[in-house]
Amino acid sequence: MKLKGTHSIRYTLEGKKEEIIVEVELKQISGLMLPGQNVYEGFALVNGKNFEHPQLKSCVNAQYMAESIALEHIQALREKHGSKLRVKKDKK
Repeated sequence: MKLKGTHSIRYTLEGKKEEIIVEVELKQISGLMLPGQNVYEGFALVNGKNFEHPQLKSCVNAQYMAESIALEHIQALREKHGSKLRVKKDKK
């Protein structure tokens, strides 16, 4: 279980170099919890902006979640721009 995770992917889109940086942090929920409820809740930042994802409420590994959010963003860009997108570097 990792409480903090970051993942960045560099890519080139139509000749411009860009980067996606995803940061995920798990924070402990305060207050009363229901039986079987997860103790931690995930919060994500994508390029410095808050990001909502349906799996963040039940996330137990921040690194895995950061990687999956970054890959979802790249996949959406591939569907939108097609062959104009080139992924340069995938680093953890």
